Amino acid sequence: KGDYKKALEYYRSALDLNRQIQHNIGIAKIQCNMALIYAEQGEYAKALELFHQSLEIREDIGEKGGIALSLHNIGMMYEKMGQADKAIDYFQKSVSLSDSIGSKNLLLRNLKGLSTVYKKLGNYEKAYDFLEKEKKLNDSIFNAESHRQIEELKTRYETGKKALEIITLQQENQQQQIKLKKRKVSIFIVLGLAFFAFLSIHLLYVRRKAVLQQKTLLLEQKLLRLQMNPHFIFNSIAAIQSYIFRNSKKDAVNYLSSFSSLMRLILENSATESIYFVRELETLRFYLQLQG
Repeated sequence: KGDYKKALEYYRSALDLNRQIQHNIGIAKIQCNMALIYAEQGEYAKALELFHQSLEIREDIGEKGGIALSLHNIGMMYEKMGQADKAIDYFQKSVSLSDSIGSKNLLLRNLKGLSTVYKKLGNYEKAYDFLEKEKKLNDSIFNAESHRQIEELKTRYETGKKALEIITLQQENQQQQIKLKKRKVSIFIVLGLAFFAFLSIHLLYVRRKAVLQQKTLLLEQKLLRLQMNPHFIFNSIAAIQSYIFRNSKKDAVNYLSSFSSLMRLILENSATESIYFVRELETLRFYLQLQG
């Protein structure tokens, strides 16, 4: 927000806390940030002092990236203060260290700083040389970044393509599962209908067989009755003759009455497929009386 006074107050408080816990990296970073605020306000001497303090701490702990940055910042301060020789010396040190650790962005800033210093000195050949190096490095960084972005887009495209293929395969699998379920249901329905048809045919066959058996039984009964009647009739007539010869009129009349009743019942029963149980008992009673 541009409120440098309040920013410095908070940085000093943070600096005291980091010193209490002996957090050297934190101390070096805070000193660097405070130096940038002084540089923004044009207080290059204060900024330079803090940058040197930050450099000493980073050299003690061996933080190469921080050392390269501190060297660059010190070079910038000397360049602002018009001390070209010292600025070049620190920029060159930062260039070597930045190149060794592969910090291309910091290397770009150092090359630009060297080009600016030599331009102020009027040495346009070296200024152009460092500017050309900066341009080539910037182009390589741009190409590398472009390549990275292209590869990233390609990766995203391939990932999206694979994801789409997976979704398509999942949908096809779901459709196949649905078709398979429908086929199973159809098979179950066909089997159910076939079983129902078989059961119906079987029950119809059993029922028809039972009806035929019943009809056969009735025919056998009728046949037995037809076979029985001639013998029974002859025997009954012989019995009546016997009663007549013995002059037993009453017995002859009773026997003849029972015989006629039995014949009537047999004729009536033979005319129907089923008779009441009472009529069957009555027929048997007359038959047993005649046989007695």
